[in-house]
Amino acid sequence: MELEYVLYAILCIVWIVALVYRRQITSLLLPIFLPLYLIRFEFGGIPIYFVEGLILIAAVPVFWEMIFPTSENREEESSLKKVFLLFNAMIGRKERPIKEFIGSIFFPISLFLVACFISTLIVPGDSYSHAMGILKSWVIIPILFFFVLYKNFKRNEDIEISMYAYSASALLLAFWGFYQAISGNYVTIDARISGPFESANYLAMYIAPVFVYLTTRFIQTFLSEKVETADMKWNALELRIYIAFMLFFLFIALILTQSYGGILAALGALFLYIIYERFNSNREKNKSFLNKLIVIIILIGFAGGVMAAALNLPKFQNLTKLNEHTSIGTRVEIWTVGVKLIQENPLFGIGLGEFAERYELQAEELLGKIPYEKVRLHSHNTLIETWLNSGLLGVISLTWIVVLTYMQIKKPASNYRRNLMLACLVMLTYIMLHGVLDVQIWKNDLALIFWLIIAAVFMQPSRY
Repeated sequence: MELEYVLYAILCIVWIVALVYRRQITSLLLPIFLPLYLIRFEFGGIPIYFVEGLILIAAVPVFWEMIFPTSENREEESSLKKVFLLFNAMIGRKERPIKEFIGSIFFPISLFLVACFISTLIVPGDSYSHAMGILKSWVIIPILFFFVLYKNFKRNEDIEISMYAYSASALLLAFWGFYQAISGNYVTIDARISGPFESANYLAMYIAPVFVYLTTRFIQTFLSEKVETADMKWNALELRIYIAFMLFFLFIALILTQSYGGILAALGALFLYIIYERFNSNREKNKSFLNKLIVIIILIGFAGGVMAAALNLPKFQNLTKLNEHTSIGTRVEIWTVGVKLIQENPLFGIGLGEFAERYELQAEELLGKIPYEKVRLHSHNTLIETWLNSGLLGVISLTWIVVLTYMQIKKPASNYRRNLMLACLVMLTYIMLHGVLDVQIWKNDLALIFWLIIAAVFMQPSRY
């Protein structure tokens, strides 16, 4: 154990040195380390996941600079001082109107934090430390991660660096899954690849966002204006080859997870993107290409369904059995319990991280029968989970964040910036679609992915 802590200390020192000498690029590479949340240790009696330690260290210079601006950015007031100016405006001073702050992304983020703090306070005393751990790992650290990236995204290319870092980590987990498939050393009892996770759905939810991002960027290489030089044509071809290589392995891994929700949500998000481009394109050549893509997506969806059915025919057949002990039947029960718990606690929810205990204690009473499964960790729906975890204010603020994020596409931007933003919004669309069947956002790595998307879309969006 002591050797393990020595190793962690050495890695942290290396990380600090990297931040000192190359702070921006080091911070941009943070997404490659997201799977390291599985490594956990204690610091001063507080459990810390390794990637959380990296984020906390990276956040120190960011907030230092926000409080004490350097000579290079002294023209811009520190971000924290702007918050103080908000309070000045509230007591009658006019340096910064409240309207400006409310219109920014930081206002709903603040509301979301308040909602989660309130939900932490209402949990029973014996669950308080558990709720505090969830608040730290699923809310505060991911929002710090957002700030680290937000302050380090200076150019459009910086977003691509972080996305490719995320892609590298997803490829690593995909190959971990391939090893499980080849060797038969599965973690799951139903022979589905899951990488280091206990559930195949977790692997699908990690891989799918970057899969749709890369697919969108791949499609965009065919929609860009005609290139003129041989070098430009070669660069476009080289980019397509790199992306196609990653997409091939990520798609196979996604299929092998047999996560129908993940596969359908990914295809659905891409389908909606292609429809959007089809009706916003003014070039006939692009329209023809997009029409073909729509057909291809439909065919891939059909072929994917056939492959999934062949891999696990009983699971495929069970999709329509809503009143039996099947995956979908169990979800219907879980959703029913979740909705009834919301009806009992509509304003504040049941408290952060309390669903598992409440389900075990109240499911039979709320369903009027013995549930198919007596122990469930979460509600299998992002909206229900958000309401239960953070109350009505949490739902409103998170919805506000998502809506503001989609609205950024209306702002004037270069073609490159617009394409990057669209690719990120396709990732967000996937999260929203898959969130109908599974819980997105409320998990360490999935929360970090969500806030990575928000930071990328809001790169230098406003003065606040």
